[in-house]
Amino acid sequence: MSTAAPARALAAPRLDADRSTAGEVAAHLARCSDAFVPPLAARVDLDDYAGRLVARAAREEAWADGVLVGLVAMYCNRPGEAAFVTSVSVDSDWRGEGLAATLLGRAIERAGRAGAPCVELEVDPANAPARALYRRAGFTPLPAPPMSPTVATDRPRTPVAPDAPVAPDAPAPAVLRLRRPLHRTDRP
Repeated sequence: MSTAAPARALAAPRLDADRSTAGEVAAHLARCSDAFVPPLAARVDLDDYAGRLVARAAREEAWADGVLVGLVAMYCNRPGEAAFVTSVSVDSDWRGEGLAATLLGRAIERAGRAGAPCVELEVDPANAPARALYRRAGFTPLPAPPMSPTVATDRPRTPVAPDAPVAPDAPAPAVLRLRRPLHRTDRP
């Protein structure tokens, strides 16, 4: 059996930055929640999180037919300090098209222009597609430091080594911290 493309033809989405409203971000995150490991709606109040992203995060966005279909949100508030990617999400109809990689690349370039020495993020070790995306983008594992204060969750998480086995009955998800240094080629 072959994998069929969606019934409608997908025109290339329009890329933008910092255009979305909190309502548009919340609606997008709700559509994408189950693709997060564990699901995003199980960890945060989506409306509250969307409001914080719109108020405080730099956002690289993809739009199709007036709908937010891809989002990378990053805190890049202090020049000279690491930028922190807090969310990467793409609507299901657009997955597998390279949109997450494109938006992440734009965010990395933006962090470089803002003077960040590196970009960091956290990912659940069980999220193989996200780990592969980040590896292709040049992210490598960090030692397990204390949790970032910008992580939007109310559940305690324990940092783990990159190849540690994931316990299916763990009370809270483990987290893998990754970093991508920014080189002169990433900056203007």
